[in-house]
Amino acid sequence: MKLKVLLIVFINFNASFFLTAQENNTNIIKLEKQADSLYYNLSTQYSDKNYIQTLDIINEILTKYTDTTSLNYKTTLTKKYASTALYLMKKNRFDSAIVYSKKALKIINSNKKQNLLLKGHISMHLYEQTAYNDDWKTALKLAKETRQIFKDTLVNNHKLIADVEFDIGYATTQFGDYTTVLKQYNIAKDLYISFMGENNYDVALKYQHLALVYGNVGFYKKELESYKKSIKIWETIDYKDKSYLSIAYTSLTTWYLQHGDYKTAELYLIKNEHLIKEYKQSGTWYNETFKGRTLLSVWDSYAQLHRFKKDSTQALAFNAKIVTFLNDFDFNDKSNNPNNFTSETIHNWINAEIISALLFKAGIIKNTDPETAKLLYEEIVQIKEENNIKQGLVSTYIKLLQYASKEKNYKKAHHILDKILLTSKKTHDDYAIMQLYAEKAKLALKQDSVLAMHQNYKQVFKRLLKDDSKIISIQNLNYKDCKPFSDKSFVNLLIKAGGNYKEAYSNTKDDIYLKTAYNINKLVSDIFSNNYVFSEFNDKTYHTVTKINEQLLNTTLLLKNEVIYDEILQKTEESNSRLSWMKFLNSNQRKYLDIPQSVLEKENELKAQVHFYKKSLFLSKEYNEDKTKLWKERLFDLNKEIDSLNNWYQQNYASYFNQTQKVFDLKELKNKLKDNQRIVKYIFAKNNVYAYVITKRSTHLIKIGSKNELVKKLQPLIKSLTKPNTTNYKNAATLIYNLLLPTQLLGLDTKQELIFIRDDILHYLPMEVLIDAQGKFLVESHTVSYASSLLLWNEELQAKKSKNNTLGIFVPTYSSTTKQTKRSEYGELLGANNEAHEIAKLFKSDLFLGKEASKQAFIKEAKNYSLLHLAMHSTINNIDSEFSNLAFSGNKDDNKLFISELYNISLDADLVVLSACNTAVGNIKKGEGLVNVSRAFTYAGVPSTVTSLWEVPDKETSQIMISFYNYLKEGKSKNKALQLAKLDYLNTVDDEVLRHPYYWAGFIISGNTSPINTPNYYIIWLILGVFLIALVGFVIYNRKLKNAA
Repeated sequence: MKLKVLLIVFINFNASFFLTAQENNTNIIKLEKQADSLYYNLSTQYSDKNYIQTLDIINEILTKYTDTTSLNYKTTLTKKYASTALYLMKKNRFDSAIVYSKKALKIINSNKKQNLLLKGHISMHLYEQTAYNDDWKTALKLAKETRQIFKDTLVNNHKLIADVEFDIGYATTQFGDYTTVLKQYNIAKDLYISFMGENNYDVALKYQHLALVYGNVGFYKKELESYKKSIKIWETIDYKDKSYLSIAYTSLTTWYLQHGDYKTAELYLIKNEHLIKEYKQSGTWYNETFKGRTLLSVWDSYAQLHRFKKDSTQALAFNAKIVTFLNDFDFNDKSNNPNNFTSETIHNWINAEIISALLFKAGIIKNTDPETAKLLYEEIVQIKEENNIKQGLVSTYIKLLQYASKEKNYKKAHHILDKILLTSKKTHDDYAIMQLYAEKAKLALKQDSVLAMHQNYKQVFKRLLKDDSKIISIQNLNYKDCKPFSDKSFVNLLIKAGGNYKEAYSNTKDDIYLKTAYNINKLVSDIFSNNYVFSEFNDKTYHTVTKINEQLLNTTLLLKNEVIYDEILQKTEESNSRLSWMKFLNSNQRKYLDIPQSVLEKENELKAQVHFYKKSLFLSKEYNEDKTKLWKERLFDLNKEIDSLNNWYQQNYASYFNQTQKVFDLKELKNKLKDNQRIVKYIFAKNNVYAYVITKRSTHLIKIGSKNELVKKLQPLIKSLTKPNTTNYKNAATLIYNLLLPTQLLGLDTKQELIFIRDDILHYLPMEVLIDAQGKFLVESHTVSYASSLLLWNEELQAKKSKNNTLGIFVPTYSSTTKQTKRSEYGELLGANNEAHEIAKLFKSDLFLGKEASKQAFIKEAKNYSLLHLAMHSTINNIDSEFSNLAFSGNKDDNKLFISELYNISLDADLVVLSACNTAVGNIKKGEGLVNVSRAFTYAGVPSTVTSLWEVPDKETSQIMISFYNYLKEGKSKNKALQLAKLDYLNTVDDEVLRHPYYWAGFIISGNTSPINTPNYYIIWLILGVFLIALVGFVIYNRKLKNAA
């Protein structure tokens, strides 16, 4: 009985103990889940409340364990240390945080069975704490260890692995290894996309970081693409904090300003202002690190905008507002710190803004007030050193040492250099070290030590190598060997290095320095063409390319080695802007794609709206700020829709878009040249003008002479061409012939076919008017045509010919009944009407006369013709060439076809003849050529145009045009037909006044000059004759057979 009772008691006790233990374990599991949720999920936003809550839970869990040696107890204690470290890190107590993180890791590492997920998190946060403590070498090592922990624990594309891949990249930025940085950032970005898709916060942020690095190294196209992708994501996702989108808008505003497109920059600035106005008051504007930061960003953008518009007064006014705000900032006012950052953090932000404002002011006044600028740079250095700000310190010191060098205070310059070089070596900042050694090299040359210069430059180029284990001399270095440094500062460093080696050669006559200069110039040309030619040039870009070309062509000629001419021509062509070529290729090839009609209609609708707002902004006679901003914002949105459409084209017609990525092939072009063809390409470099002469079998480079002197001599000739009552042009035309067409350029052969690629002021000169030693115009000896670039000309030759072979003729009438003698003045053009009817007799034609020749009719019908002839008035807009226009029939307000509208039309024509005034004239856009009606038709995909260089006379124009079309009908090439038409005119006038170039030389032919597709009746009759002879022979033969039978 006792045994039975004891047994029952024992069973009940154990059951009670088991239930209590089970309940205790359940409570522990529940508490652990709460603590883990706080630690893992809120770690990036840890607050005092979170910490206290987590610590209370962990301490409660610890009290429930009786065995302090158990794995569970140790794991919980690890979490307590890890949570404490995280809290201390948020309080900027990094040394203490590191101590607790190491304690946590020590416990985990002592366990046989490790919680790898927890270990990974602690290691990741220890990386952050070490990085904040400025120990980047250890931080980078920790990041790599963390990556391995997570890779052993998680799926390969997990977000945490992506986080750590990014951390490795970020840590690597501190050592200047931007190749690795870009690799890591792209790995992280791709992992995020794989794990979560593209449209999320992390991917958007990574694109912004990528853009920053691409910008730092000079990959400006990729920088732009990354910013745009970032903005697209921020605008797509429903992320409550719009401040990130605002930062992206600001970044793109800055990008477009730096690249000279201030119109697009202003659109992003207006978009940003609208975003701020709509969302900033919502209380979720996290990046308002201090009260007023967003407003300062807008002011800074306006200051930059006015600076690039060359309005220094307004730029400095906005800058002064920024400085006043910063000087008046009250650090004790808690409302100025909406996110409760530490006092040190707020001071750092304000100092960064002050430095930026001082740099801006110094940059504007450095030429007009160098002494004040110098004091500003000294103030900046002082602020940076007092606050231990390392970013940008090297570049500011370089400004100061340049002042010392200019003052020939070489001792001070060397002192500054040695001091900052020592600091840069400690931080392993290769980019800064390269800049500093380059400055040492410049100083050495100024002190007449060529050998010291060379030794210092060796240190620069040694650090430029991708593989630092290789030994490659400067004169054998090529683009593929180099790290991806290509920002503007570095390009200027290389240009200066090339110039210094050229000077060293001039001083010593040692060929090694000349060969080194030549190779550096080739290298910088490659860097430029790989990173700068994807968009329109601005003044700064153009100035850079003229410096590169000057040094490259100069050293090429000094080497006296004709074998290298082809290579250097290839490089100079690749460093040209490719915009016209890409626009032509896109329009010309698109007509062969099967694009859905709905897409084309959508595109046309968008482009029409873009033109409407552009025109409204330009032509509006009254200024309304709200309306102007609204129009600009509409333009911004429409252009973004067009960008999205272009992305759709790129995805769906990849092979078509990939054509615009191909490299120019000089050998391919030379194979297409005929034996009697000669291309003359003029290059206006920084100081001199050069000319390349290209034939089927040879390439020659010639130095024409001083750019400034040539321009002075060209200007009187160009002006005289539009003054028909003088003969002053003759002497000038003879002088310019000798300068531009020396014997070594033109050779002794006559009857050559010359293709001129002009530059700068030469765009206003028809080369046919130049007079040789025998007193003959060039047109009397040679056939002449023109091209914008070798690349575009090569593409125009390959353009497929239209098969419909019909001519569309547009001859409007105007409200004025006054008979006009020029085709720029509104009124009746008798010559144009006569011209149209005569030409129509020669070809299968459709005549649009009078009211039928409306703008709407042209837009609707023009695509149906392989030949277009437009005989009408035109107007040049000297303020904005995009609003130059052709005048069709109709109301004056609605009949103008603007250049900007032509950009949006895709034509099927092989030839457009613009029998109007000034259609080849416009404003010169540096690096792009003339913005004119002719270029607009090239953009529309037309491979050949006939255009005018001045206000052509109606009667003579009509005569020349009729003759031109007669020769086309005979099967003559377009350039030959125009030459013969001009010669016909010259041969029919004896009056010296009427032989003035004003009457006959205004029209020029550009692009593909091959004959048009006309029926060759000679061949037809020949074939018919052969057939008839054969038929007669067959009949006779049959009769003989019958007779024989």
